[in-house]
Amino acid sequence: MTNHINPTNPLIKYLSSQNGTIFRTTDGINYNHLSSLPTGNAAWVTPFVFDASANTRMFVGKSDIYRSENGFDDWQALNSPTYFGEVNCMAICPNNEK
Repeated sequence: MTNHINPTNPLIKYLSSQNGTIFRTTDGINYNHLSSLPTGNAAWVTPFVFDASANTRMFVGKSDIYRSENGFDDWQALNSPTYFGEVNCMAICPNNEK
């Protein structure tokens, strides 16, 4: 569905499949399911974006928006508006550090 490559280490890659399932490799070959990802409803193509100003800061949109500061290992739910369904697109404002 979607993929991202860490700009400072091309061996660290992320890819997704349907309904918010995300996988990571740190060796460029062997992918592991990210079981730390918060549960919840997710769109068929679940958005996840990387912050260009911080290589380990990532966001994922499901029925809520979550932020990870350490490469998808730990998550913090953001104070996001209540959605009536799943988030289906996201973007990071280039002028905003967080």
